[in-house]
Amino acid sequence: MELTERRIFILLTESEGRAQVRFFEQVAGKKYAVSAWTGESLDGVGGALGDTILKNKGVNCVGEQVRGLLSAYLTDAPTTVPAPANARAAFAHTVRAHGEGTFTRATFALLC
Repeated sequence: MELTERRIFILLTESEGRAQVRFFEQVAGKKYAVSAWTGESLDGVGGALGDTILKNKGVNCVGEQVRGLLSAYLTDAPTTVPAPANARAAFAHTVRAHGEGTFTRATFALLC
């Protein structure tokens, strides 16, 4: 996935009664601001994300457009973290938090 070569990427996870969004944005060198949201359901955010990416057609920075789409969800101040070593380091904790043996849908988007 070459995450450290991306300026913006996102993880959406959803299982029965639990949904999470993690929005990663490079802020300084190899540091990322991670904005997060947790709730009961994504309420169609995954579909809206897909529509936003497809409508963009590579013309504008799709990461900026996705940030706008998620602005209602990502209301807490972001946490700054070192660049993840790999996708597992970036995403595994969030996916595992849904519980072992739980059906979980995970959507990753590598945006900019």
